[in-house]
Amino acid sequence: MRSSIFTLDMPLDEEIVFHKWEFSPTEHQLPVVTAEEAGPRVTLITGIHGDEVNGPYIAWKLIRRFTEHPEDIVNGLVRIIPAANPFGLHLSSHAWPFDQMDINSMFPGYLAGETTQRIAAHLFHEVSSSDFCINIHSGTHNLFELPQVRLYESCHNHESAARNFGLPLVWLRKATHPLDKTLFASQVGRAGIATFTIHAGQAQRVDVFAAEDTYSGILRFLAGIGVIRAVAPDPTSMPSLVVTSEQIIDVVSPDAGLFMTEQETGINIRKGDVVGSLVDPCVGGPPVIVKSPVDGLLITLKVHPVTYEGDLLARIATRQ
Repeated sequence: MRSSIFTLDMPLDEEIVFHKWEFSPTEHQLPVVTAEEAGPRVTLITGIHGDEVNGPYIAWKLIRRFTEHPEDIVNGLVRIIPAANPFGLHLSSHAWPFDQMDINSMFPGYLAGETTQRIAAHLFHEVSSSDFCINIHSGTHNLFELPQVRLYESCHNHESAARNFGLPLVWLRKATHPLDKTLFASQVGRAGIATFTIHAGQAQRVDVFAAEDTYSGILRFLAGIGVIRAVAPDPTSMPSLVVTSEQIIDVVSPDAGLFMTEQETGINIRKGDVVGSLVDPCVGGPPVIVKSPVDGLLITLKVHPVTYEGDLLARIATRQ
């Protein structure tokens, strides 16, 4: 069932409605139980960044599945917030379009504050009744991310549950900046809710393969905690690689130019393998070859060619 979380008044007598969908077992499936006996409550939230459209597409797939097959829900509650920044989604804007503030950095929010603070407060309140939260993001418009689960420090103890997604990587992420503690995932985790942040694909486009892998992973997770019927196992899936931030190696650009990649995310790359090359058509000199400094899993890759010295070109997750 679709309903409204809250309505935001806009200039010139217009409104923006923040929607949610909720799915629970139908009345004939289960006897009447108390709230404590009703089973796990899961909230999936996407579109906090309006230019990241993989998440809303995945949300649509889940909404259609549970609308067409309500019998799939056997326990608890699945709540889906498909567009946490609906105006940003309309304009393909990463931040809230009016003031360019990042909603993701405004949590837990403030009901008497600025617009983005009020949005964050309403969203935080909506999620606060959950046992689990799945927060879907993409890479930037420059970077493609292999589907992966990131656990902020407040949720490192949920590593075992994160493996249930069956995605290639579980990253136990360490806060690297004081503002990291204001992020949605960090604040919701601090509230005692097991929060899983999934990064998959690239901003400003729907990558069908990354979206399908993430969608399947979410179904595996929901089945694993007993909210939906069991799903068929993926015979091609491998156990997730679990790493800490110290095991994530950034490959940065040694020069400026056009980055021409020779790899794809998801491969096991060896130390010395060519990641790509930098070419400068204005200078016309030989290419600058960029090689992997380590053995590991290639999880992030720069896909927009225009590159400055020091730009992130790739991330490699090492096994040591």
